[in-house]
Amino acid sequence: MSRKSLYILTAASIIGISACSKEQPENAAPEAETPPASAPAAPAELPASIGTSFAALTDVDTASLQKVKTCFLDTINRQGATATAPVNSPATFSGWIIDENGHGPSSLAVVLSGTKVYAVKGSPSVPRPDVAKALGKADVGNAGFNVSVRLDGIDPGTYTVSLLQPGRRGLVACDTQGSLTVQ
Repeated sequence: MSRKSLYILTAASIIGISACSKEQPENAAPEAETPPASAPAAPAELPASIGTSFAALTDVDTASLQKVKTCFLDTINRQGATATAPVNSPATFSGWIIDENGHGPSSLAVVLSGTKVYAVKGSPSVPRPDVAKALGKADVGNAGFNVSVRLDGIDPGTYTVSLLQPGRRGLVACDTQGSLTVQ
């Protein structure tokens, strides 16, 4: 080994040893460690206040939610996306919805917004090969829904129909462009 290489190796060893023997005073606070990267947020869930019958939705500000366009309301009571129904009558909302990953979400809520806001829970469980073909997504799966519920306790009036679904960063709203007039 050359004398120059020996000097370089000796100097590197001294610098390395001195760096390893860095002592902290007894009362010094330990050096801050880099916090671990946070885990991705768990998908939001629908609020517990949304049940299997329409109820006033007071704990969610639907106007401030992230909006997506990954749903469609085919019919309300087989009348199209714009329908009329008597108070306290049955109603069936049919359509499809996909989440941000291109699959049917685990749950959804049909929301009626008018003078008051009402919501009812549902789940996508209807095969929709037409949607899969149209979107070019073979794995859309059971993105279709049929939510049947009574319009008990719904005040007469005209309501816009939207859908809520859990997302990675909270609830997500999808405007269906549908409306229901309750008489």
